[in-house]
Amino acid sequence: MRSHTPIEVVFDGDCGICVACVRWLQRRDRDENIVCVPSSSCRWTEIESLPFSETVLTRDTHGEISLYSSAVAVTLANVPGYVGACGRTVLALNTIAPLRVVNDFCYRLFAKNRMRISAVLVRLHLLESGCLVPELPSTGA
Repeated sequence: MRSHTPIEVVFDGDCGICVACVRWLQRRDRDENIVCVPSSSCRWTEIESLPFSETVLTRDTHGEISLYSSAVAVTLANVPGYVGACGRTVLALNTIAPLRVVNDFCYRLFAKNRMRISAVLVRLHLLESGCLVPELPSTGA
């Protein structure tokens, strides 16, 4: 059996899709090799320079931080079975710069539209709750 490296995953805790993905991940992480933390609770010292609102982030035990499609691949690579194999395949493909650019573009496109996607999935009863949209401050009018 392959030894899994414990990693930390920082995600948008206000995003319905993100929360659903974390729940899905936790059900499959039988060995508890992955710790998921909402970005609002993250205490990384690098927090000021990291784009928490744009991407999921991972940090492995060596302190290496991954973003965008690589963060998803690192996370999946630490799950047993076929899910881990898929993650390791994407990690290998991401070593080829043009493929990483395409994968990151697809990730960013999905992330940019996650609130819309979440709303559709809620309407179709495929997702429990959608992304929380921050309330705008009152104009006092």
